[in-house]
Amino acid sequence: MIDDAEILRSVRVEVAAGVGSYEQVVQALQEQWETDEEIAALVDREFARHLAAQEEWPEDTDCDKLTAAFRDLDLAGITAREHFSCCRACGVREIEEEGVRRGYVFYHFQDLQRAAEGGGLLLSYTPDRRIGMEVVAALQRHGLVALWNGNTQRRIEVPMAWLRRRHGRAAAHPGRMGEPAGELEVSYDGGPMESLTLRGCLDELMRMRPVAGNFMVFQAPSGVVFQVMWHEGPKLWGEWPDPSAKASRGRYLSLREAREMITILARDGRSGADDLGGTHLKPW
Repeated sequence: MIDDAEILRSVRVEVAAGVGSYEQVVQALQEQWETDEEIAALVDREFARHLAAQEEWPEDTDCDKLTAAFRDLDLAGITAREHFSCCRACGVREIEEEGVRRGYVFYHFQDLQRAAEGGGLLLSYTPDRRIGMEVVAALQRHGLVALWNGNTQRRIEVPMAWLRRRHGRAAAHPGRMGEPAGELEVSYDGGPMESLTLRGCLDELMRMRPVAGNFMVFQAPSGVVFQVMWHEGPKLWGEWPDPSAKASRGRYLSLREAREMITILARDGRSGADDLGGTHLKPW
């Protein structure tokens, strides 16, 4: 029986981070501590505790606000990435290789672990005062505190409560008693269709990186399908496939509009194209 406080702390931090499946978390911890003893059982119990706790969290957590701020920055031409790379040096190299238009901002996995432990989040960014100011402004618009004195040699600090919800396969674990009922079947991150609640659908939409080709597919029990894909820009395309017409009806959307369309699909089981307006047919 493992009772080492450091191992228990690591388990709590890895699960609280909110990224990676149960199997991935177990593997990472087993490799970190070079032992298989009781790790899986500890992670299983911590997953159960985390999922119970998130039911009582506020509607918009600090993590949700952070993700929303990052999407605003992406759309403004500042490449914004969450839990990106292993460290600052690798993150800078990788984000520049990915392609940067005006600038970048990111936090790496060590930053995430620090935040999950309650130490606040540190952000790396293009060493340009104008970029730093835009990052700070975006965070503040979404209700977060950003500590920065304008010195580009200093990272931006965000004091926050790290509360990141787990959904779908990132919430599955051996001790879970049945799967929670989801409103929609969804494919995201290149994975198979799985059942997600409306909350899970909206969270995963916001978390999807605005990289050309990234897409999500949502299907209601009625059979109606809505799908979104990021195009260069970045711009978000949304459409409703119509097999009878051998075409799709759609247009470019804001994230707010996409969230509204997903909500209509989940609650009413129908297309929101008429509510949206301005759509056009694209033959297959």
